[in-house]
Amino acid sequence: MADILEMNPVSRITIGTLGEPGNRTFFLQGIQGLDSLAVIVEKEQALALAAAVDELLGELEERFELPPTRPERILPRDLELQMPVEARFRAAQMGLG
Repeated sequence: MADILEMNPVSRITIGTLGEPGNRTFFLQGIQGLDSLAVIVEKEQALALAAAVDELLGELEERFELPPTRPERILPRDLELQMPVEARFRAAQMGLG
C-alpha cells in the first residue's frame, strides 16, 4: 500500500528547478510550518499544473464573484524552492479534482 502524504493546508506551494538548463530537475514543493515535501515532476507536468491552477482560480472568482486572487506583485523569494530539497518520489500522474 502506498504511503499517504498530506499537507492540508499548505502555507506555500511552488514549482522550481535545480541544475543547469538542459539537465534540470523540476520539483513541486509544499511547505506547512517547518515541514516541506518535494516531488519530482516533468516539465510538461509543471506547465500543465500551473495552467490548471490558473484556470481553477479564474472559475472560482467568476462563480463566486470573488476579487482576483492573484497578487499584483510576487517577490522572487516567494517562488524559490526551500532548501534542502529532498524529493520523496517522482510524480506519475497528476490531476486537480
